[in-house]
Amino acid sequence: MTEWGPEGKLYLNSYTCADFVFDGAELLYKLGAKFEVKTLRKNDINFYVEEPPKEVKYEESKKEIVSYFELAALRLAEMDIENFLKTLSELFVGTVYIHHDEKYYKLNLHWPNFNWKFTAQPLPPHKTTTFEQVKRNIEINK
Repeated sequence: MTEWGPEGKLYLNSYTCADFVFDGAELLYKLGAKFEVKTLRKNDINFYVEEPPKEVKYEESKKEIVSYFELAALRLAEMDIENFLKTLSELFVGTVYIHHDEKYYKLNLHWPNFNWKFTAQPLPPHKTTTFEQVKRNIEINK
């Protein structure tokens, strides 16, 4: 998650199934694999936060965490492609909870709450750092 802008700060690294694919490609490259394509497309959702994410203990915040994820599951189950961004904008308001690297975090979002992009990301050996990718995406999308 990151505040996405020139002064943005990365608090948590991306932790999605796409990251698993890119990590696997990095390992395969180190083992000698060559790729016929230079990029794969990847979703990036970045949250704008008022303060760094706060780790919360599941047992202490169980009611809030379960309620948030139950609501998210219901909204996402009802969602169709036409309402994708509308559904996300309804879920990502105020206080949200995320599960990252076996821990739960509470985020207090501020306007515009989140930014979603579907962009081409380089495969090895063309991989850049996350911060360089964010800067490049900002420059491209200005």
